[in-house]
Amino acid sequence: MEECVYAGRCSLPYVSGLFYLREGPFAVEAVRRLKAKPQLLCFDAHGSAHPRSAGLATVCGMVLGIPSIGIAKSLLVGRATSGEEELAKITHGGKTVGFVVKTGKVTRYWSAGYSVSLAELKSVIRRCASECLLAMRESDRAAKRAIQAI
Repeated sequence: MEECVYAGRCSLPYVSGLFYLREGPFAVEAVRRLKAKPQLLCFDAHGSAHPRSAGLATVCGMVLGIPSIGIAKSLLVGRATSGEEELAKITHGGKTVGFVVKTGKVTRYWSAGYSVSLAELKSVIRRCASECLLAMRESDRAAKRAIQAI
């Protein structure tokens, strides 16, 4: 796993639903500084399960031209419905926009970002959910270390 931290000053206030404007440029720059281009980007944010159908995970993936997914801690839109399948669906506007994954007491809301279909998202969840969550955890730790170093 390669690590890159980018720090800068944010000049925009937080605006609900426009997280990309505040955090996106920093995430994009950090990814651009990586030596190896990732095959998939995992964001602690939303993709298609977003009020505008395209959250930070979608926009950053699109800007970078790298497939992306969002793995969020809270549900912004829609409803989590249980079905006959092992993954509960997030439905919004009559469409499936993601999946709910519960691991012990922890619930995460997974949604497709840029260039990832729902079938591919389901495959990522089944095959490498733990690796995605580990990468996000390590990213969070690296960011916290960088903040403490300032």
